[in-house]
Amino acid sequence: MSFLTNVIPLSMTSNKYGVAVVKNLSHLAAELSAVAEEVSLRAADGTANALFGANDVIIDSEEILVGSGNAITRAQNGTSGAIHKSGAMVRLKDGQTIATLTFTGAEAITGIWVSGNAPGSYQLKFDSDYGPMKFTGAMGQEIFLPFSGITPEAGQEITVLAWTNQASMNAWAYVTR
Repeated sequence: MSFLTNVIPLSMTSNKYGVAVVKNLSHLAAELSAVAEEVSLRAADGTANALFGANDVIIDSEEILVGSGNAITRAQNGTSGAIHKSGAMVRLKDGQTIATLTFTGAEAITGIWVSGNAPGSYQLKFDSDYGPMKFTGAMGQEIFLPFSGITPEAGQEITVLAWTNQASMNAWAYVTR
């Protein structure tokens, strides 16, 4: 019985299938030089603008602003222009929020489980800091993001972010205490 009371779903209150995530991840179709002003994605759906709109994207650790069509503005938010190899991951900066948990200062958690019905990438954001990105290799594969029983401070917020290179997926997250 304690298992059920200690597992808290973060994303399934309004949708029993989780949170819908539309394609927000692609890959470079060709190497991108450190000063290039256009990007070419491997996506079958065409231009960068069609996939990301006018938003910040991340390639490796460089933030880039996508403008009209394939036009880009490099080295955003204090990052530096760099060479990016063909096939490098291109993702929308903040991904899709699957869940947010704001702590009272009394809860201790051991981790967060994340999954989706398609291959996906997941990352935790602690207030404004980002944790490492984790990937699922197959549909339904779960990832456990451990915490070693920490007790976050009152008001601290953890957000679970997700990306997919599929047309769409449903993703969900659970906290274990």
